[in-house]
Amino acid sequence: MEKKRIYKYDNLKFLLIILVIVGHMIDFFNGYKQYDDLFMIRTFIYSVHMPAFIFLSGLFYKEKDTAVKAFQFFSIGILMHVANSLSLIPFGYAFKPSILTVPGVPWYMYAMAFFYIIMYLLRSVNKKQLLVISSILSLLIGCTAQLGDFLSLTRVIVFFPVFLLGTLTDRDKLVKTTDKLWLKLPALAVIAGWAALIITKFNNIKKLAPLFSGKNAYEKLSGGLSVYGIPLRMLVFFIAFVFCFSLLCLVPNKKIPLISVFGSRTLQVYFWHSPVIFIIIQTGLAAEMTTSIKRRLVYLALGIVIAFVLSLKPFGFPTNQIIKHSKSPESKGEVR
Repeated sequence: MEKKRIYKYDNLKFLLIILVIVGHMIDFFNGYKQYDDLFMIRTFIYSVHMPAFIFLSGLFYKEKDTAVKAFQFFSIGILMHVANSLSLIPFGYAFKPSILTVPGVPWYMYAMAFFYIIMYLLRSVNKKQLLVISSILSLLIGCTAQLGDFLSLTRVIVFFPVFLLGTLTDRDKLVKTTDKLWLKLPALAVIAGWAALIITKFNNIKKLAPLFSGKNAYEKLSGGLSVYGIPLRMLVFFIAFVFCFSLLCLVPNKKIPLISVFGSRTLQVYFWHSPVIFIIIQTGLAAEMTTSIKRRLVYLALGIVIAFVLSLKPFGFPTNQIIKHSKSPESKGEVR
């Protein structure tokens, strides 16, 4: 019997994909560091969006069809490379899609494929023990920069404990916990407090920025902080965990028109958002829209519009086709 759909997770996923788009609209724009407001918003977003997405992916992990899932993610990741590279050709860039080196947005697809493969290969290992071991490796990998962007392996190692934690969490119990009314106000206070802290202590907090992406070694930390890389990564994980839990407390667990449906289509949005942002930036529109505070707000609001547009059915190509035609007969018809 199919489980009743939990709309809280769809609603959160749509919120997160908006954060992803807005974060990338800032990050891809080379001049964002000259505007403290953009830099602060980027820091706020990057402290939660991908760990939260990875945790949610772990929540809905299923052991069967591992090879199919890995194939789907790898295929989508490679096609993202191609689509991103093609979108830059009109602006004078050479067609050089990278498959083995993954510095950009497709890293998440590679990571998801590896998460499924790792979970299958280590399926007989005690998951709680694996969480401890993988957490230690996640902390230690920052001591070296040797892996770089090769197959996104650094991020795979850094974020695998987050995915694993999701697989160990009962999603129904999590909903019951985060739906408690008395948690709403503390959750709002946590998020508002973190935002206030970023604004008031930004010169200090922005030094943590290299750790939010998961790909950088501790040597990227400035101001002599590299020697504190391990405890600082633990702090970053703690911030992401509390932030994510607070968002879950605030997001309603009910079907919201458009939002809930679009929350089930975040993969197609993730696939197409980079080319759209590249075009906005390469045409000079981003530079024009960031010359004043009001214009920057409009620029960021454009990210919300992009999320809604890319959630429409026509943009389900090619991700839907890859998933549909690679499914095993047993898994066809599943909601997730």
